[in-house]
Amino acid sequence: MKKFKYELKTDPIICEHEDFMKDMHQNIIKSYEDKFFEYGYKLKYGLGWYNFIKNEGSLERLPFVNGYGCYFSVGVEKNGEVVCYDKEEGATLGIDFNISSITRFFFHLNVILCDDTDDIIEEMDKLLKIATSL
Repeated sequence: MKKFKYELKTDPIICEHEDFMKDMHQNIIKSYEDKFFEYGYKLKYGLGWYNFIKNEGSLERLPFVNGYGCYFSVGVEKNGEVVCYDKEEGATLGIDFNISSITRFFFHLNVILCDDTDDIIEEMDKLLKIATSL
């Protein structure tokens, strides 16, 4: 994880990091597509952005402001529909991995770039285990 003060000149660094991490995540997730397909599932994945202060999400990059976040999302579908594993709670089968965020700390904005991919395999194995038990 990298942490530094946000400045306008850091915009390209954030964008490059997000693009690089998207490729890293995709390469790992692609290795699971056949495993899920064996059980009739399809994986949908990609980057998403949110602003947790405004409570808004987007499939397009949002402005770099306090509350900004980027994540890599993986969802499981069957027959073109999102798979629910707890219909009472409306819980869907999927997972999000944090890629970057911007938060205010005292009088300036801080950027956090997450670069850990170690937990992806463990989380995907859990997701597959749940999917195969449904």
